[in-house]
Amino acid sequence: MIVIKAENLGKKYDIYKKPSHRLAEMIMPRGKKRHREMWALKGLDFEIKKGSTCGIIGHNGAGKSTLLRLLSRLSQPSTGKIAIKGKVTSVLQLGAGFKGDFTGRANLFMNCSLLGLTKEEAAEKFTEIVDFAELWDFIDLPVKTYSSGMKMRLTFAIMIAMDPEILLVDEVIAVGDEYFRGKCFNKINELKSRGKTLVLVTHSLYNLRTICDHVMLLDRGRLVANGTADEVIDRYLTMVHAQREAKIGALNKKASEAESTPEAADAAADKPLPPRWGDGSIHIEKVRLLDDKKTERYVYSPNEKMVIEAEYRVTKTTNNPVFGIGIFRNDGTYIAGLNHLWHKDPMEIPELTKGGSGRITCTINNLPLLKGSYYISYYCYDHSELAPTPIDHMEKALVFEVMEGNVIEHGLVSIATAWAIKEDRDEPR
Repeated sequence: MIVIKAENLGKKYDIYKKPSHRLAEMIMPRGKKRHREMWALKGLDFEIKKGSTCGIIGHNGAGKSTLLRLLSRLSQPSTGKIAIKGKVTSVLQLGAGFKGDFTGRANLFMNCSLLGLTKEEAAEKFTEIVDFAELWDFIDLPVKTYSSGMKMRLTFAIMIAMDPEILLVDEVIAVGDEYFRGKCFNKINELKSRGKTLVLVTHSLYNLRTICDHVMLLDRGRLVANGTADEVIDRYLTMVHAQREAKIGALNKKASEAESTPEAADAAADKPLPPRWGDGSIHIEKVRLLDDKKTERYVYSPNEKMVIEAEYRVTKTTNNPVFGIGIFRNDGTYIAGLNHLWHKDPMEIPELTKGGSGRITCTINNLPLLKGSYYISYYCYDHSELAPTPIDHMEKALVFEVMEGNVIEHGLVSIATAWAIKEDRDEPR
């Protein structure tokens, strides 16, 4: 049975540069238009079946929260219509309807009343709500003293206590700690097992894959994909990779140009370049990342092939130069230091002659990094003496990103493992 059906659904906002322009239009509705139209959603057609779990995904500003507000009846569509069969409860905004000076207890009863419960019915649910929210030590304190996580706990606990037929959940549960987020998703799974209809907005691809029957992808207010979680997530990742690739590639190109030309460096003087030092006998002309098809790329998924290629020019004959890289997370956390000499299969370069040039590559067959933003520092050092001395040391030579892929792991790196179990039993079975 279809419980939610949208036809040609759209939501338009009128954007004014000044409040006075809005007032002028109200006074003279047939006069000059002083606003521009912004369509948060346009032309959406979809159906959601009873008992299904639907995920909504898209970039910030794609229209996800606007769609949930329309489904929850907090906002009315500008075009089209929505048909909903069943009691809808929504968790869309932290502390929605809470009064800061009132205690958590007073706000609990007030919100239950707004949701249609009598005082006696709210009293019956009081213990259940506070138990789930784990706020017994704070329930009689003013809500204005609550952290965002505490407000989220109380909001979510109240809404699920209403035993909704259709539950709408925005990304608000992302503000909670890891423990309580797990508790929320356990409750969502429980509601799912009881045949409730769930609509979730989340940026967690893991949750989308494990919880949702199907997923809708929004882009600039349009519904661009609607299908199984795997199908839609793959399309979303392709779209995100392309957009991030263009942005990061442009940043790396701009930094490279600033390094290579005095004019560009002068233009970037208000944004100082990362430090670079060395005697200059070998000059690193350019550093770039390539994939397994030798295409320049700066956005990867875990376990993909990455090739780090550097072009160099020799200005002075140098003995025993060593090229190396440092990989860092964007907050400066040191991930790894690699070079071709300190390696299980050392590659020595006895000499590079003045006037020469070339390329040197480092291949990572299975990139072990998990989702995050990273940068690479590139080095060339003289190892002809006991203490290596810098020839060309480039801090933050380039940046790259690892996007969430099909690897369901947490942390910083992806580690290949093999698991087995052997039960000790008196008798084989």
